[in-house]
Amino acid sequence: MLTWPSESLKFYKLTSQTLTAFLGGTLNKKYTNTSSDVITVLAGLDHVDAIFTEFVAALDNIIRNGRHLDLRQKAIEVALSVTSGAYQTGLLSYLTHRDLFPSLMKYIQESDTTIRILQPFALLGLLVNYNKFEFQNPYRLRLDDFVNEAIIRKMVKSIGQSSSSSRDRYVAIQDDLPEGWNLNSTLTFLGLGGLAPGAKPPAPAPNPNAAKALFATLPGPEATILLATYDFTHANKLFCFNLVSSPAESKREESPFGAYLSLTSYILSHAHRSVRSTLYAHLNLLVLRIIVEDSVLLKRICSDESKTTVRLCRHKQPYLPLVRGERVIAAAILDTVIDGINHNLRHLKSLPNINTLLDNLVSLVALSLSTGDAFLPGPAEYDDLFYKLVETGDILVKFRDLYELDKRPSNSIATLISVSEHYYQLLTSNQSKTHSKHLSPQQVSNVIKSGYETLSITAKDGLDSWDRYREADERVMLKKVARAAVADVRALLKGED
Repeated sequence: MLTWPSESLKFYKLTSQTLTAFLGGTLNKKYTNTSSDVITVLAGLDHVDAIFTEFVAALDNIIRNGRHLDLRQKAIEVALSVTSGAYQTGLLSYLTHRDLFPSLMKYIQESDTTIRILQPFALLGLLVNYNKFEFQNPYRLRLDDFVNEAIIRKMVKSIGQSSSSSRDRYVAIQDDLPEGWNLNSTLTFLGLGGLAPGAKPPAPAPNPNAAKALFATLPGPEATILLATYDFTHANKLFCFNLVSSPAESKREESPFGAYLSLTSYILSHAHRSVRSTLYAHLNLLVLRIIVEDSVLLKRICSDESKTTVRLCRHKQPYLPLVRGERVIAAAILDTVIDGINHNLRHLKSLPNINTLLDNLVSLVALSLSTGDAFLPGPAEYDDLFYKLVETGDILVKFRDLYELDKRPSNSIATLISVSEHYYQLLTSNQSKTHSKHLSPQQVSNVIKSGYETLSITAKDGLDSWDRYREADERVMLKKVARAAVADVRALLKGED
């Protein structure tokens, strides 16, 4: 098993495919005592140390120095099969003792296509997360000081390509991009689509129940690379910078981070459909949080230098305004998060930490009222924020009563209600003076502006502070994501058979 012939590449590939299938079948079986039973089957308790040390050394050598990229890729598949199959056993210790990181990076550097990078990147994600909260994982330490920017750019490009591919699975079920009005779309609207030049019969849309079932299977197994994306983002600032700043290769393509944001938008919109989708949505939100908590990156994504095209999910109402063309990344992030909240509201009520969510949501609005003039585009948008709050006056009271927010000292709902009541009184008074049931937009605007003089916003202290991200706080969730990524690697390998 350990001596690889040097004559035929075809023989190499056949051998590695057989080995991958054998290991996958053996390691994925259920055993009474998983770790010891697997070791007994594969090597025997007396010989496991010698055999697996030599086995991992052979894989390392082939990944690093194999004569052909196809052969080296097959060795990576074998390593993936071992890692995903033995993830809950002691066998993975042999992969942590023998550092595969340099070999994987060398393979990525020498790869001739972006698609080849998916598997070594996915393997790295699994290895980094193996018992990383229980001991000092050597692969996790490798991420901290990795500075080869050429390799990082290739990894970022692979993330973008995989994100686009995964996003397109959602679009294939329901194409949500509105067409512009042209001759073809007009004829189709009138029921005369068959007369349109070059008309093609539209793809039949699945019925709602079938679509729900299909969406529940997404994202596809290639989403396993999202785990490694998170780990690199958390550990390596150079990787973060390249992730948000790498440009599209052409005007007709999306940038890698634009594709990543697009996929995140679709995952968030359908996060409630499965536990797996919820986990990946949570993971990608952590990546966005890490990015926006970095002052240098935040300045970058808010500048015109970051402008890129991002296709956001429009599968369900309420729709966000359709934006064609480029815009700053920060705007796309805000839309992605808002849309995710809109389409998961009914399911958020059952969250165990719903009170924290409610406090943060109300604090965000209160902070916007007190400091919005510093970050909103102009006075008109700041005025509109106050008017929107006035419009929701009754809803704010019902919202407070439903969740008993007035009993929570940390919640700022009283601030929002006092502002709403302040302007409601001013508007009512103005209606009485003008003897009009309805005020014009200009009159409303004048009332809003004049109301600033008598408005006192008693916001709670600390609205503009937050606790920076600590990975230990997400320990349980990250372990669940790792298990989901392991299952996705197994599915990827089955697809390669």
